[in-house]
Amino acid sequence: MINKDYLYLHALNSVHGIGSQKLELLLDYFNTSEDAWNCTEINNFKDAGLSEKLSHKLLLDKKNINLDKELNMLEKNNISILTKIDTDYPKHLKNIYNAPTLLYTKGNVSIMNEPSVTIVGSRKFTSYGKQATEKIVTDLVNAGIHIVSGLALGIDAISHHTCLKSSGNGKTIAVLGGGIDETSIAPRTNLNLSNYILNSGGVIISDFVPYTKPSKGTFPARNRIMTGITDITLVIEAHVNSGTLITAQLAIDYNKHLFAVPGSIFSQASTGTNNLIKKGHAKILQDASDILNLLNIDKKNDAINDYIPSSEEEIKIFEILLKNPDGLPIDKIIQSSNLKESDVGSTLVLMELDGGVKNLGGNIFTVHT
Repeated sequence: MINKDYLYLHALNSVHGIGSQKLELLLDYFNTSEDAWNCTEINNFKDAGLSEKLSHKLLLDKKNINLDKELNMLEKNNISILTKIDTDYPKHLKNIYNAPTLLYTKGNVSIMNEPSVTIVGSRKFTSYGKQATEKIVTDLVNAGIHIVSGLALGIDAISHHTCLKSSGNGKTIAVLGGGIDETSIAPRTNLNLSNYILNSGGVIISDFVPYTKPSKGTFPARNRIMTGITDITLVIEAHVNSGTLITAQLAIDYNKHLFAVPGSIFSQASTGTNNLIKKGHAKILQDASDILNLLNIDKKNDAINDYIPSSEEEIKIFEILLKNPDGLPIDKIIQSSNLKESDVGSTLVLMELDGGVKNLGGNIFTVHT
């Protein structure tokens, strides 16, 4: 249930041009959000620090905002509101200089004050980036660490998915660059993922009012929350001009711990991450233990893969993949094994079902560890 003060705060936040900074000015000047909402004197808004233009706009827009309809909308969408005075408001986020005055939330907000790591990376990932993300996220989640990311395509979605598939106790926190109502979630292919996150004990948050469509201009605000909500940010693959590097810079600005996964000098997907390491902005990360040691958490031993090849074809393919831990395309497997294409394809399907191999994407296979 949304209390009255938070409803007025939401209504003020719904006026275009009133963001966290302006909300803070209004709350500093007026006793309550209700007093600010009920004010009818433009000079009072100007005295609070709003421009004359914005003061006029606030008075005009208030007439078109129906509080009852706003309350119904929030409740219909199962959206709650957190402010800095709430115990569930993320403590690390509260400490950054431009912390959101209010957060719109759906899901299990209590996990936001438990150990977590922000993971970001390129939308155009490589098989190496996917493999690195899955390995690192699995190890972190198995150690009880929650994963924060931005519900975008690429490394973000892989991070969320891997966390949800893990057998560990970690949950995932999705920070959106728009409203958290279902109609505003983008890309639409991640709508099911957002529901999966909620149904698995995770949480979705944003400081944008519901029904705000994400755009290029909204993502910097989202990125500050992703970085601010944890003390550790990890970058996995970023091109030299990648927007991911904005998040990395925010981690530096907020004096957070910044890690980056190194990549091949021949891969454009790793130029940004390699530069972060080269310039000393990020610590190199080769294993989840680098983060767990910082958090004083022991890495749990990997579960032993009890897969045993059950045919001559499986034995031959398994031995080939053991010699190529970075993965091997199916055509190379066919060439190295001297098996028929149809036999390799069907055998790999059976091996994947039995947990012996993993498809990294693009029909590139590796041994499942």
